[in-house]
Amino acid sequence: MAVVIASSHCHSTMPSNEPLRTPSRAQAQGATVASSGVLSETQESIVVQYNPTAQDDTVDETFFTQHLTGCPQEVIEKAMKLKDVRPNLNTIMRAKGKEQELYGPIADLLTAISGQVFESLPTNLKARVPSSKPIVFLDHHTSRPTHFPIDSPDDKPDIIGAFAIDHGFEDDSRGITKGIPYHRVETIVEAKAIYGKDGKAQAARYAYRVQQARPDRPGFYCLSVKPQHFQVVYSSPCGLEVSEHTSWEEVDKLCAYIYSLYVPPAGHFLYDRTITWKESRHNELGAPTWTVKAGGKVYKGAELIFLGNPWRRRTMIFRAPVPGHTPAIIKEYYHSSDRRYKEDKLLQHAHAEGSMPGLVRSVWGDAVKYDRDHELAFTDGKTTKTKRRLVLVDMGYKLECAKSINDLLMTAYDVLEVHRTLVRERSILHRDMSLFNILMYPKWSSWPEVQALGHYKDHPALIDEVLAGKPTDPDKRMARCLLIDLDNGAMVDDGDPDVTRDELGFRTGTPMYIARAVAAGRVPRDPWMSTKFWKMPLLSAEARALYVAAHGEERYNRYNDGEGTYHGGVPPSTELRPEDISNLAKSVPFYHRWEYDAESVFWTLYSVLLRVIP
Repeated sequence: MAVVIASSHCHSTMPSNEPLRTPSRAQAQGATVASSGVLSETQESIVVQYNPTAQDDTVDETFFTQHLTGCPQEVIEKAMKLKDVRPNLNTIMRAKGKEQELYGPIADLLTAISGQVFESLPTNLKARVPSSKPIVFLDHHTSRPTHFPIDSPDDKPDIIGAFAIDHGFEDDSRGITKGIPYHRVETIVEAKAIYGKDGKAQAARYAYRVQQARPDRPGFYCLSVKPQHFQVVYSSPCGLEVSEHTSWEEVDKLCAYIYSLYVPPAGHFLYDRTITWKESRHNELGAPTWTVKAGGKVYKGAELIFLGNPWRRRTMIFRAPVPGHTPAIIKEYYHSSDRRYKEDKLLQHAHAEGSMPGLVRSVWGDAVKYDRDHELAFTDGKTTKTKRRLVLVDMGYKLECAKSINDLLMTAYDVLEVHRTLVRERSILHRDMSLFNILMYPKWSSWPEVQALGHYKDHPALIDEVLAGKPTDPDKRMARCLLIDLDNGAMVDDGDPDVTRDELGFRTGTPMYIARAVAAGRVPRDPWMSTKFWKMPLLSAEARALYVAAHGEERYNRYNDGEGTYHGGVPPSTELRPEDISNLAKSVPFYHRWEYDAESVFWTLYSVLLRVIP
C-alpha cells in the first residue's frame, strides 16, 4: 500500500524533471477505501500511516527564540523555589539505570513548573487557555491513549501532559496512569536512558498520532529527554522543528517549553477554536464527537472518517448528521501558497452556471480564521500553508461495490463525459482520476443550497440517455458517477498562458493510476507506441445508432478510426526513422493533457476488475 511520506518543508509541487508530487492521501494498510472528498456509503474510514524521514535528525539552532515564548524571569525564579523542582532535576541528571527511573521525577518536575506557570498567567492570557486547570504530567508508559478515531495504534507514550480534571485520571494496580484519551493529550514526553538513543523520532511519531486524532490541534509541542539533556519538538503542517540538545541546567529553556504550552509565540497556533470536542455527558473520558463551525453554521455530532498527514496538506474529513438531509461531509486541508488553485474555488467555478452533473457539490468553502481578521496559517519562511474548509453534501459508493460489469462500465462512461464537460465547458482539469476519487451509485443531496444551483445548460448526454435513445427530463437526469476531490485540479484557461503552462507542467496524481507520460514527466519516446496500436473496434449497428442519436454523426466520425489513424490520432510519418521520432518527442515540453486523465480512468478500471468480488 502507498504511504504518504512526511516532509519538513511546505513545498509540494515539482516540475517535470523532478520526482512525482506526492498525492494528498494514501490508503492505510488494511484499509479498503479512501476518499479525500466524500466517504463511500460503506462507512469505512482511512488513516494515513506515519513514516519517519531524515527530518527527524535535523535541529534548528534558533529554535528557542523562533519557536518558543520565553518564560518571564520572575516565574522561573518562583518555580525554582518549589520543593519538587531542584531535587527532581538532580535525580534526572544523576540517573544511570533504566529509563523507567526517569518517569516519576520528570513528571513531578514538569507538573510543578506547569502549575507555577499557570498560576502566574495574567487574566487576559489565562482566558485563552482551554481549561480552568493547569496541565499535569502523568506517567502513562504501560498503556495506550484511548479513542484514536480510526483503528488503534500501539503507541505508549512515556509521559502525557493533560489538563487536570476534578477526580483525576485512572491508575492501574501499580499506580501508573492509564486511559487518557487522545483528545485530552496536550503534550507528550519521551524519556530515554543515559546510553539509549535519542527519543525525538519517537516523540515525533506520537505528535503525528495526536494531531491526527485532534483536528483542533494544528500545532503541538513534545519533549525528548535523557539524563544528559532534553530536546523540544514542535510539530505543525509545515513539518517538524527540533531544538538542539539542551542541558538541564538551562532551566529557562525548559520553562519556555512549559510556558509555550499556554502562550505560544506568534504564528504557532496550538488550537483551531472553530473545532471543539465533546464527550458524552454520561461517559467522561469516552470517545468524543466534534463540533465544527463552517459558513456561519455549527455542525454538531461530527465523526472523523479520514485522517491525513499532519505534516503535509493535513486533509481531515468529518461526517456530521443533518436532520432531514444527507450528512454534511466537512473537509479541511492546508493549502500551500505554491499551489495556485483552491478546491473550494474550483467547485464554485464548476457549478457557477448550474449544477455540473456527476461532480460533487459544496455548500460552502473558505479559509479558516483564528480571529475576525486573520486566517489560520503557518509558514516556514518560504511557503505559507493556510487552513481551508469546505462542506460537501453528495455521497457515493466505492467502485469495488459494483453489482455488475455493466454498472461499472456505465459509471466509467459517465465519468469520462463529466470529465470532458468539466474541461471543455468550465476549463477545469482534474489531474487525479483514481479509484479514490471516482465513486458510483451516487446519493444526490436535496439541500436547498444545491437545489438552488439549477441545471447546467450544456449538460452532456449521459449513458442512461444514450441507451434510452432520447434526452431525459432535466429534473430526472442523473449521472451514474460521483467525481470528487479537486485538490490537484487546475484551470486550463486562466487568462494567462504562462501561468497555465507552468501549472500544467507539474506532475501530480496518485502514482498507481497516473498516465505513463505523467509518470515519466515527458511524452512517450518509444516509436513503437506511435505506430503499433490496434485500431479502435467498430461499434455494433445498434450501439452506433444510439451513439449517433445522442452525440451526432460528426462526433462519431471524429473518433472513428479511418485510414492512417489510431484511436483518432495520427502517428508520425512512416518516412521518419525511429530515432527521429524519439528526438521529436524529446523536444515537446511536458504538460498535463486531457487524455492523461482518461488514461487514469483506464488504470482505475483495470485496478477495480482485479479487486472486485464477483
